[in-house]
Amino acid sequence: MTLPTGFSDFVEEVYPNPPKYKLAQTDEEIWKAFCRCSLIGRNRVDAETNYVFWGLYGKNLFDRKSVGKSGWHSRVEKEIHNMKKSAKDPSKDDKISAIIKIEKELSELDHTLGTADTVFKTLQISHSLIKSIANDKPTTGNLIADIVLSRGGFKKTNPNKIPNVGYTKAVLWLHGCGVGNDFAPDNNHTIGFLNECGLPGTRIREDYYVIISYVNKVVNEVNQQTNKNYSVRDASYCIYLYRATRNLVKKGYKKYFDPSTLLAFMNDQNCSIGDLENYLYNIELVGDLEVVVNDFMDRTFNP
Repeated sequence: MTLPTGFSDFVEEVYPNPPKYKLAQTDEEIWKAFCRCSLIGRNRVDAETNYVFWGLYGKNLFDRKSVGKSGWHSRVEKEIHNMKKSAKDPSKDDKISAIIKIEKELSELDHTLGTADTVFKTLQISHSLIKSIANDKPTTGNLIADIVLSRGGFKKTNPNKIPNVGYTKAVLWLHGCGVGNDFAPDNNHTIGFLNECGLPGTRIREDYYVIISYVNKVVNEVNQQTNKNYSVRDASYCIYLYRATRNLVKKGYKKYFDPSTLLAFMNDQNCSIGDLENYLYNIELVGDLEVVVNDFMDRTFNP
């Protein structure tokens, strides 16, 4: 295994020292984190997810007392219509596109949130549970499996399976609650990065823990190079920042774009990690980041 050039340096830029994560303090924080992750999809970027989530959340449409109940679907449909109608520049077309993507999946979202409310009650998912599993990898892994796997044992249906929730959504939800530091999402960012490292497999989803074992190899190498003690979560977030930015780069330049290139771009633009996060998460800014990063690639590799 060989890390992409500059990855360990990028991890240290993101986290000069291994961070300590704040635990969710209320049941509402935990539910809110789950609702946000329920909108994650392969066909959209984080900026789109955030835009739609905050638009609906601001109208109290993720209230646990109403999700999955009669009338919720029609109320969300109405608000989605209002959001499309009121969308304005900057990035008006991107906003409407993001809304339409969620609109097409509204029935699935209704089913997901309604079932999740029931499963949260059954498994007693609360701030006290989150606190109890903070440093307990096996119990955290069991919770992830509980809501992700379709079967609970040999030929047994798992009653706690939340529909449309896989490992990526489950892990990112727990990260949003301040736990799950030994786990990484099995999304395209992670898979693509592992392939960059020369680790086998393109879609190795048949065994999630194979992916975790590979990410652990990455973390071990980073820790050896930095003489620090980063977690799987730390590394996976850095992978996200790098790969999400790389996805904005024109196809012809992708082969030149590695973490050292990202660091050079940030230095050229006097861009902090906070700036990078803000641009990736904001639907009004991510397009500007795409323009600027490709201008940098033009100047650097095609002067």
